Amino acid sequence: RVLPVFGLRSALAAERALFAVPDGKRAQVFDEALQLLRIALRDDDVTFAGEFFTVEGARVLPKPEPPLDIWIGARHSPHFAWQRSARPTAAGRRSRDA
Repeated sequence: RVLPVFGLRSALAAERALFAVPDGKRAQVFDEALQLLRIALRDDDVTFAGEFFTVEGARVLPKPEPPLDIWIGARHSPHFAWQRSARPTAAGRRSRDA
């Protein structure tokens, strides 16, 4: 079983240097990355053009069955994690139920 866990920022300075995020944009980059991940895990051929990420013809194969649970950690505010995990998906379901 794979249990992906995501957060706004790595605790390791070396990782923060590798994956630089514009000042004041951590939440926006995270939200867009989470959106892209959900689409890639759902759709067969993903083309995505956001503010921070651009992907053309990406695939995740094999699709996880059942769909992966996506865990989001929040050090300072549990509300942050709940707010992002409970957003409706394109299908209209809460993402944690998708």
